[in-house]
Amino acid sequence: MRGIVQLAACTIATLGLATLPASAANISYDPDLRTIIVDGSIEAGDFARIREVFAAAGGEVDGLYLHSPGGDFMTAIDAGAWVREHKLATYASGSLCYSACAFLWLGGEKLYANGVVSLHMPFYRTSMVTIAIPDEGVAAAAWYLASLGYDRALMDAMLVVSSTESNEMFPVTGPNTALFHISYRALPDEGRYREAMKDARTRKSAERLEAPQ
Repeated sequence: MRGIVQLAACTIATLGLATLPASAANISYDPDLRTIIVDGSIEAGDFARIREVFAAAGGEVDGLYLHSPGGDFMTAIDAGAWVREHKLATYASGSLCYSACAFLWLGGEKLYANGVVSLHMPFYRTSMVTIAIPDEGVAAAAWYLASLGYDRALMDAMLVVSSTESNEMFPVTGPNTALFHISYRALPDEGRYREAMKDARTRKSAERLEAPQ
């Protein structure tokens, strides 16, 4: 089954929302929160960066705070599987965790969310059109969710609800949670995570200004 996932990696990407540019996420670590912060569109290479930040923190990490419109599907599920393997929690931003972000969020050993977390099937976008993914991609999504122990109803809902438009999403938090046997809690003191995210953005901007042109 892993071969299917690797094959899908060559051809599949989820659609990001138009609210943020398709650039790699800002990935940082907050030692006080013991949290890796993933801020922005999830792109190829971000999983490696998450692992680098984890290693630099000496493994002193309890979870990932996710503020993202989505991005690359395969990167998200690879990261989600790694998160579950390391028994880390995932904290979904109360304002932005859709698409690929939701797949990564589902990888958490414990799930926290204050807002709507929404999913859709991954799609492949060319420079001209958006088309449905091949069967290998559907299998990759199914394998990932099943390996995490999620109910078949979650996969069925994606197949029924989703189409080839990225705005065809459905929430997996709120009233739908019971349907999919997803257990999550509210994230207390999310303001602390938001402040840490803003501080990381400020540091990133300063680094860019200081970088030689």
